[in-house]
Amino acid sequence: MTSLLFLVLMCGCSQIAVLDRTDSQWVAEQFELFVEAEIDPLDYGDPVSGDREIGGQGFFVWNDDGTQFWRVVLVLDGRVVVLEEGAETRTFAVDLLVQGAVYSPSGNFVALRTAGESTREWTHVILDTRSGETRPLTTVGLILLSDAGSAVAVVKSGAPQEPSIQFYDANLSELVSVPQTDRTIYHPSLSADGSLFTLTTSDGDAGYLSAYLPTGALAWEFGLSRLGAGQSDVIPSSDGQLVLVSSRDWSGILDGATGAPIWGSQHEPLSFLPRALSPSGSWWVARTQGGLVEAGTALNSAVRMEISLTDSNWRIGNPVGVSDTGNVLCLHWGRGDDAQRLSLVDGNGVVRWFSSAIRTNSPERRLGFVEVNDNVESRLGAPPRVLSADGTRVIWSDLRSIYVVRMAERGA
Repeated sequence: MTSLLFLVLMCGCSQIAVLDRTDSQWVAEQFELFVEAEIDPLDYGDPVSGDREIGGQGFFVWNDDGTQFWRVVLVLDGRVVVLEEGAETRTFAVDLLVQGAVYSPSGNFVALRTAGESTREWTHVILDTRSGETRPLTTVGLILLSDAGSAVAVVKSGAPQEPSIQFYDANLSELVSVPQTDRTIYHPSLSADGSLFTLTTSDGDAGYLSAYLPTGALAWEFGLSRLGAGQSDVIPSSDGQLVLVSSRDWSGILDGATGAPIWGSQHEPLSFLPRALSPSGSWWVARTQGGLVEAGTALNSAVRMEISLTDSNWRIGNPVGVSDTGNVLCLHWGRGDDAQRLSLVDGNGVVRWFSSAIRTNSPERRLGFVEVNDNVESRLGAPPRVLSADGTRVIWSDLRSIYVVRMAERGA
């Protein structure tokens, strides 16, 4: 399938690029693509369920010198396999029937879920992917994990317990249970240190962005109007210092420690849906009305780059990542079929890369992730598609293998 793709990129000015391409991978002429790793998960074990469902996620993890290394965590039948850049493969046996997996932000820990003693109860085995140490945790609600090994369980209405948020320390001892009997919880999200940010409504669609310390103490609340499932979101930076939040008609970035607005902007209902903050929080990216993608710096609401696609076969999807340099990773859907693909556009408005087409219903598809990856955070609950902090490397899967690729200027 060959088609013409028009991209309109505005970064203080407008450019138009016309690309003639097929379903194959495309790399801009001024760049080279290097495959740092090609991982076939089925080389390391059998699927968790069915003939293809596995758990798997990719991460870029910080070194002490400010660089990052890649990590891929695989959840397979009876084992967890950890592959890392520059390290030996680690394999840990797990003696349970895995039904789901929840990952911490950097993949330091993974919670393996299986059925509990009652139909509304879940038993988790939380595994340290560096040492293989395991600890049990039984909850009624969904859980979120920090990179320190602490956990939060969110019990929503309809469960056998009253709605609450339960905080556990790194030893998985319960610290406190915060009642939520008069509130509806939306989009809980945990930063790497265990700070929780969540949207709650208490009267109609009016509500709050609530921030909790890892101890479970309420740090602050920020009032919002017109909240709703699928209409609002909260995305903290990895260190929890900044928080990108939106309601139906207002979006902004708040100071994660105090809740003070850094900037805020009114907009038409549902016309601005934030999708990601860069690792340091320096850049944001959002999907806007009409299928555009907008990106800007965290210090103000000014749009630095806008991406629009007009094509007979492909359309803009969701931005799924943004780097500290302003590079944006986008997921695109094919029109009228089961295809997806990724693109990388840098902070200067230059299109660097399109992945090959990802055929979700193809007979060649060998892997499935969404039945096992359990995170409520959209990035961690999806198939692997993650961008490094410097914007040069991507971990992604075509549902046959998992790849780590790096892009560099030709001749550099």
